[in-house]
Amino acid sequence: MKDLIRKVISAIDANGHSRFLEDTQIPVTLTDENYPGFAVTELFYTEQNPQNLSVSHTSRPYDLALPPGAFRICICRIPPLAELLTYARNNHLPIPDNEKNYMMHKTLSVDYAYILSGDVLCIMIGTDSFNP
Repeated sequence: MKDLIRKVISAIDANGHSRFLEDTQIPVTLTDENYPGFAVTELFYTEQNPQNLSVSHTSRPYDLALPPGAFRICICRIPPLAELLTYARNNHLPIPDNEKNYMMHKTLSVDYAYILSGDVLCIMIGTDSFNP
């Protein structure tokens, strides 16, 4: 994900004709020096609801927590766990006793993940024990 991603948005104008609304290059939105190779590129974010053809993209600093009703589409690169653990050990970063829990987090959002390559470990918990 070092390369910029091209985002092209089409729309229907007031005369009912198709046109290009946006053609931009999107840089990586978020990286973390403690997790080399980890990168997030936010393609679209809005707090407008309901979603419809006139919804516009909102720019804001990336935050894992979303406000109620917000909608985001992003591309994430998550390095292999072994790679992250090696880096953490070499740089004396804290690692949980159960290494499989490294980088685990909780959110109040509804997330859709499409795995393009590799594997992702996803642990589900009951809502009664959810404390982000």
